[in-house]
Amino acid sequence: EVNRYVYDQLREWGQRTGRRQTPRLLSPGLEGDMPLLVADVPTAAVAAPPAAGLGKRSPYRILLAKDAIPAERTAAEELQRYLVKIGGAELPIEEEKPGMAVPEHAILVGPGSAVRQLAPDVDWSNLPREMMVQRSVGPRLILAGGRPRGTLYAVYELLDRQYGIRWITPDVEVVPQTKSLVLPRLAVQRQPAVEYRDLLFGALADPAWAARNRLN
Repeated sequence: EVNRYVYDQLREWGQRTGRRQTPRLLSPGLEGDMPLLVADVPTAAVAAPPAAGLGKRSPYRILLAKDAIPAERTAAEELQRYLVKIGGAELPIEEEKPGMAVPEHAILVGPGSAVRQLAPDVDWSNLPREMMVQRSVGPRLILAGGRPRGTLYAVYELLDRQYGIRWITPDVEVVPQTKSLVLPRLAVQRQPAVEYRDLLFGALADPAWAARNRLN
């Protein structure tokens, strides 16, 4: 099954780079409306202050859940790496400590105790395994979700939809540059519209590229 989301990214890349050939869908009948990779799940609006800066002198840090699984640790590292590529600060990754106060300037990665404290209305223990949650709480941003992949998808959705990063192939990526990187205000909860997402494309042999494009 061809995922329309990735198809759109390939087409956009072709237009941006001047390539005349548009990627062709491998199955007929997919040119019209069809479900995208994710389906919105209604959430209550979350009040937040103006977007916070993530520039070279940013006070922000990445706060990782103490019991983070490998996919969540990867999510924190990917977030750190790509914020630098975009033009922001190299935010330190810190692990939660028992009884610590939640830092005011933090991007919280993974459904740890701090996230559960800031968003008690979410049933973190029973989220679908690929559900992602992006939520602003004051100046903080939660990027978390179900296990094993929800948190990873929350980070990649941020990098993709908010900062315009595109992973065209395992060796080709588009990373827009900015001198005024800001942390967006978000209240998003999503999960994949279909359980199995795949492409007839050799790059899927690269698990990192597949995860970045939310394929499984």
